[in-house]
Amino acid sequence: VDDNYIKTFPEELYQLDKLVALSFINNGISHISQEIIKLEELLLFYACHNDIVSMPENFFKLKKLTTLCLHGNKLTTLSNDIGNLSTLTSIAISNNDISALPLSILTLKNLEEIEIENTNISNIPVELLQLPKLEKISINDDLLAFIAKNIDCLDVDTINLTASNIDESSPMIEALDLNFDRESWVEDKDKKENGCVKLFKDKDKREDR
Repeated sequence: VDDNYIKTFPEELYQLDKLVALSFINNGISHISQEIIKLEELLLFYACHNDIVSMPENFFKLKKLTTLCLHGNKLTTLSNDIGNLSTLTSIAISNNDISALPLSILTLKNLEEIEIENTNISNIPVELLQLPKLEKISINDDLLAFIAKNIDCLDVDTINLTASNIDESSPMIEALDLNFDRESWVEDKDKKENGCVKLFKDKDKREDR
């Protein structure tokens, strides 16, 4: 039900107890009921570009969830209960006013991708870079110095920078020893005038891990 004018989450959806994917991107929903727990088979949850202020406690009891997209809402915190979603492989909380990641996120051993660009997050725990399956992290330029400082801990293959001012010849990029690409990682509709940057390990480096 993407790209509509839905303001209220339809209660009837909670009756679909076999539902595995739910996407209501770009609507005007601000509240999700605790009844979300009834969708216990849910794997994919896309709620990007809405007006969500907080997620219900029961949401973090969805034991099969693999993908969570809350990009572009009105969140100021991410619940520490996120650590209960042990099957998560992808989290997107970019474009929210979140200022910190809960430490429980470090328990998500299946996490492959996390997007935290355009938030107020100014530091991340180094352990996040060492999650065993993490391959991609999307951040702002201001976290690059931290990553460069902890480059020996870097297990991710790809770093995405949104609206970056960084240049390929920057000493920071040289220190990271990663390939530089300003075009490929983001969809055309999401690109900004000052560009997006993809930093990534080449194939040989990935095979050496």
